[in-house]
Amino acid sequence: MSWKANLKKWHITPVYKSGISAEEAKKLVGDKHFLNLQSNENLFVPLEFIKKLAVKALENIDLRLYPKEVTNKLTENLAKLNGVDEESVILSHGADQMIELIFKMFEGNAKIFLHNPTYSYYKIAAINYGLTVITDEYVNETLLNIKSIQENSPDLVFVCNPNNPTGHIIPKEQIKELLDNRNLVLVLDETYAEISGVTNNDLFHNYDNLIILRTFSKAYGLAGLRIGYALTQGELAKVLRKLQSPFPVSSFSASVALEALKNIEEFKRYWAESLKTREWFEKQLDEEILKSKSASYFITLSFKVSAEAAFIELLKHGYITRVIEPFGRFLNPLRMNMAPKNLIEDLPHLINNINKKYSE
Repeated sequence: MSWKANLKKWHITPVYKSGISAEEAKKLVGDKHFLNLQSNENLFVPLEFIKKLAVKALENIDLRLYPKEVTNKLTENLAKLNGVDEESVILSHGADQMIELIFKMFEGNAKIFLHNPTYSYYKIAAINYGLTVITDEYVNETLLNIKSIQENSPDLVFVCNPNNPTGHIIPKEQIKELLDNRNLVLVLDETYAEISGVTNNDLFHNYDNLIILRTFSKAYGLAGLRIGYALTQGELAKVLRKLQSPFPVSSFSASVALEALKNIEEFKRYWAESLKTREWFEKQLDEEILKSKSASYFITLSFKVSAEAAFIELLKHGYITRVIEPFGRFLNPLRMNMAPKNLIEDLPHLINNINKKYSE
């Protein structure tokens, strides 16, 4: 078989779509300044603050050397922060790489269960690694579908908590119920845990079938550095370490992450501000648009007009948002992250007007 024939299977595999660029937005509505609210990036962390951390980080590393020393130090700090031993912390090139490693661990020989809606990359990566994907709806759009999970007997269950795009929290009782089934591995994606204040770290030591995913992309505003990590133990930790590349995280990324951890009290103020802004934002919206409340700094809206039309209207006013697939009561859903209040002061009124305009 030729190398071209070997590549044919990848022509039909799904690809993750990361939204549109500012240049693409200009082609749609003309040249203007855009505020990017489509990717749940943390705009509450000041850019100048991030730059100071980066400058400090550069002072502490030698970029000519491989990053083993600084990544060992970061691993040690994350272990202390999460109350686990160092062998239980596995660094990765963003949480997305860890998702891929987990699928690689079960490659071509496992079933994964996903709730709908959730982070779209789970399904894309699972298909690309040859896993059988089973999906079902949340119960009442907020609860895990335990019955469906039991009926389908998956090897892996991925749960985003708080969930993206709805922002809802999964009750700990349901998580424990899943973990008590030792025949499956539960991957808890706690990407937004620091901001929501909800974590399941307290379950860690009691279950060897649990993987917790974390990242510096959201709470710490370091999406551009691509640094994440997993918390797990036993056989799962051993295999993931074997599958991991020798140096998945750069010296610079690891050093900036260390500086961020040193300044965690400062970050807590930004996390509080993001939640306060989201609460203010939600109160300004008409009830028919906001069908559920988020535990993080992003929200999902449901318009009477098509989501694509609402997206273009918002784009005309300089706001880039994300159109997502319909689900449940969300017939025309659009997701957006919050930004400092002074940048989005007119946005709730604009959203209400767009919805009213097309409902009259």
